[in-house]
Amino acid sequence: MAKIYTKKGDYGITRLYDGTEVAKGNIICSVIGEIDELSSRIGIVYSLIPEKLTHNHEIKAVNIGTSVQKIGCSVDEKDSYKPLEKFTNSYFNIKEVITGVQQNLQRINSILATNLSRDMDQEQDIDKTFIKNLENYIDFMSVELVPLTKFILPGVTQCDSHVHICRTQTRKVERLLVQIRADVSLGENSYKYMNRLSDFFFTLARWVSYKQNLSDRF
Repeated sequence: MAKIYTKKGDYGITRLYDGTEVAKGNIICSVIGEIDELSSRIGIVYSLIPEKLTHNHEIKAVNIGTSVQKIGCSVDEKDSYKPLEKFTNSYFNIKEVITGVQQNLQRINSILATNLSRDMDQEQDIDKTFIKNLENYIDFMSVELVPLTKFILPGVTQCDSHVHICRTQTRKVERLLVQIRADVSLGENSYKYMNRLSDFFFTLARWVSYKQNLSDRF
């Protein structure tokens, strides 16, 4: 059985996924580490999701292709957003969504971890559908929430508190990615995804409290 420790990092050098050796102080290593930390924090949220929220929540109607989307409610003849260009039945399973986010973060990390030895002209990226999915999840949860009129405070439950930590960690990662933007061949979708992800966590923090009949904290 191979040992976990290799002793090769004792002198401040590490290997990227493709075998390229870099100093552990390299900013790309820092970004990779921050994304890894974000995924670990998301794991805490995964473990704290209340049992009553782990079932499938139906997304009943999606208006696609117009400037207005209405998600999480059934179609009504009186609704001004009609006609629906596409009608679909789908579902929102928060634990599956969270797992998908962690997998997308791994995808971004794998791109960054091969950046130093790759031709900068050959840009790699995640699929743009991941961004659209996040937007749909945000819209779905937002339909159920009361519109905000003032800033909220984390701390309604342990779960929403950790979701807010994920939100702020996502913002930190986004700032770091902007700093290295000129030095890595990471595609636009990855930057957009990270921006939407912080909005997703903000909405999720409110939604998990709402689904437990708890109010926002101000």
